[in-house]
Amino acid sequence: MAAELDIHCIEPVLIDITAEFVKTITGRQGYKAAVQSLGLNFGSVYRAGLQHIPATAAFFTDDLLAQARRIFMFDMLIGNADRGHAKANVALVNDQLLAYDHELAFSFADLLSFARNPTPWIPNDFDAEMYRHHYFYNLLRGENNQFADICALLTRFDELFWQKAKALVPQDWQSSDIDIIQQHVSDIVLHKEEFAEQLTLILAA
Repeated sequence: MAAELDIHCIEPVLIDITAEFVKTITGRQGYKAAVQSLGLNFGSVYRAGLQHIPATAAFFTDDLLAQARRIFMFDMLIGNADRGHAKANVALVNDQLLAYDHELAFSFADLLSFARNPTPWIPNDFDAEMYRHHYFYNLLRGENNQFADICALLTRFDELFWQKAKALVPQDWQSSDIDIIQQHVSDIVLHKEEFAEQLTLILAA
């Protein structure tokens, strides 16, 4: 989904851990984790040289601010609580912000149905707690944050996208969560202009 929004990100891959492979690392570091992970696993292509970056205005050029703004919007879209003060999950590579590790994405899917925000394009108290701890929140606050052009890209999450996305998910991983995620994102797409306005407002203070 990040790639669909032209966000630089580490390429995801499926990793098949076989019993034959596990035997080759018997007694070595990682053996226990490998035994517990037999079968298909979600992973990422290895990228060397990733460095933690300071989220300070003095460090960021206008282009980097634009990239940070796009990542902020993306995380609000997918309910990603995994890019906060304690864990940036973003690196700088060749003047590009590289996003990775979205383990806590779609946090809304973990809530009981009655506890989910019925209007996800308008942040509620649960969303506010998440965005206030976002890695780029303090960096972007008070800036001229306009999201209309970025949010226009949300139309890429159409029915064809979801068909392709579901086809890529292994059969054993198929669950009702996919439908919950699709509905959440589709609701925001339908109200993308209001979503853009809300993002501007929460960063205006």
